[in-house]
Amino acid sequence: MNSNEPPQVRGSSQAPTLEVRDLSRTYGSGDAAVQALRHVSFEIAPGDMVCIMGRSGSGKSTLLRQLGLLDTPTSGQVFLDGADVTRIRESRRRVLRLGHLGYVFQEYALLPELTAEENVYLPSLMTGSPLRQSRSRARELLAMLDLEERARHRPSELSGGQQQRVAIARAMVNRPTVLFADEPTGNLDTVSSEMVMTALARMNEELGVTILFVSHDPDHLRFAKNTIILRDGELAESAY
Repeated sequence: MNSNEPPQVRGSSQAPTLEVRDLSRTYGSGDAAVQALRHVSFEIAPGDMVCIMGRSGSGKSTLLRQLGLLDTPTSGQVFLDGADVTRIRESRRRVLRLGHLGYVFQEYALLPELTAEENVYLPSLMTGSPLRQSRSRARELLAMLDLEERARHRPSELSGGQQQRVAIARAMVNRPTVLFADEPTGNLDTVSSEMVMTALARMNEELGVTILFVSHDPDHLRFAKNTIILRDGELAESAY
């Protein structure tokens, strides 16, 4: 799909939380250039839960990095709540990443010397929130994810699925507008994967956060409200 006009979310009259216009990303130059994304356009409605699928090398993680302001596209635009954030200063990107966007990675990325509770509330402290308020929010999220009894455990004392749920709580602590999850169950067994995906769905339904997650597992489509499929860097198919 190479249209510059982003498809509209079916049945939605709300302004999009995320809008992507003609997005392309090329790595390298000359004969060594690799076009990871090619003229991708779509919109994501508030409160949506979108699964991004495609074969390895199709551009899934590259797309998530552009949307999450972790990388800058070669061309095209990304809008967050109507504001063009494509090429804003890095200082402004840091503010948005910390206060308005949440991230869950395949490898958990928890600090080993901190407890689960401390890992969760650390980003809240970084925004200037008082310790008591930050701790209370962390405990609330851990309870939602059935981890209240593990709050004082360090990552080495937690299973992979528990660590990933702690990472979800951490991503939610600053009440983000959008949560990005890049292969969040890639390192987990079937039972743990189910728990993590259920946790993400609960965040979406109960807290209203918009979620975009990358997955290779077709079974995860049942957790999504909409789907984006990439092929060779292009939008091959979607529910939009």
